[in-house]
Amino acid sequence: MVHTCVVAGCRNRRTPGTTLSFYRFPRDPERKQRWIAAVNREGWVPNDGSRKNPY
Repeated sequence: MVHTCVVAGCRNRRTPGTTLSFYRFPRDPERKQRWIAAVNREGWVPNDGSRKNPY
């Protein structure tokens, strides 16, 4: 499965054969809001398929 980073300006993708890590958004509401703020995309809301990489 291909994953792409949702952070504004990030072009990282994980395709078969790459070793990048991607993470689901946390379920804890406070932590999830901090991650959403870090994405830096006004009005954006994560869905079940949203992923973020740590770079």
